[in-house]
Amino acid sequence: MTAIKAEWAKPVSWEEVLAFHPARARGVKMSGKAVLRCQVTLKRKLKACLVESETPAGWAFGSAALGMARTLRVLPRKVNGNEIDAGWVFFTIAFDFRPAKDAK
Repeated sequence: MTAIKAEWAKPVSWEEVLAFHPARARGVKMSGKAVLRCQVTLKRKLKACLVESETPAGWAFGSAALGMARTLRVLPRKVNGNEIDAGWVFFTIAFDFRPAKDAK
């Protein structure tokens, strides 16, 4: 299951990530990240996602990223210029808070 870095079909906004930020971590303004490995369908949807890593551990960032995965759109992998179904990709979701200067 060799995975390549995902190419976004639709960029992910900060607001989309914040909506999935784990509640306990959000309550204490803790940032974190999770790396997922998933298959991409020809319809640009993710399936069979696995959490490769999450930091810090124990704050549910991996679970949050898995929940978010169903809303993400990624370009299918290509082999010899042709899109393939169920090719493996990986990506990182960073659950960060905006710097104070950007807060509204």
